[in-house]
Amino acid sequence: MASYHFHLTQVKRSRGQSVIAQAAYRAGEKLYSTYYGESSDFTRKRGVVMAEICLPDHAPREYADRETLWNALEWAESGRKAQLAHSFDITLMNEFSMEENIEMVRAFVQEELVSRGMIADFAIHDPVRPKGAEPNPHIHILVPIRPLKEDGTWGIKERKEDSGDG
Repeated sequence: MASYHFHLTQVKRSRGQSVIAQAAYRAGEKLYSTYYGESSDFTRKRGVVMAEICLPDHAPREYADRETLWNALEWAESGRKAQLAHSFDITLMNEFSMEENIEMVRAFVQEELVSRGMIADFAIHDPVRPKGAEPNPHIHILVPIRPLKEDGTWGIKERKEDSGDG
């Protein structure tokens, strides 16, 4: 039977969170935060299948580098209670091969996020599980809350009211 999990949260400074640390964990990399002056090292993390950044056409090409992207965003946010990024955690289908899951993830990211002008940093995890345990492949996606303007600079956040239609 297929399992389902979809969780959306925000990465917030008010919770003591760093978007650099979040990105490093998801990608299984070591990233340095110029904002905090510290590194987050998750290079020993097991189960990271792949990590990729997808950019809209108007995004600066240097944002394809994870450390550059998230440091630029950290500095664009001045408040100590800043909301930095949306964080999606979504279960992948055990019934599909990893290659099929990767293809579906890329399609989802392109169609639902990048086509709307958003930058998406995603990583697929397939944690090592005890023998006989149900596999748990899943995706983590980080999307900056601050919009990227057509000229490639960070825009002003917009407050969106819930229409109550859904």
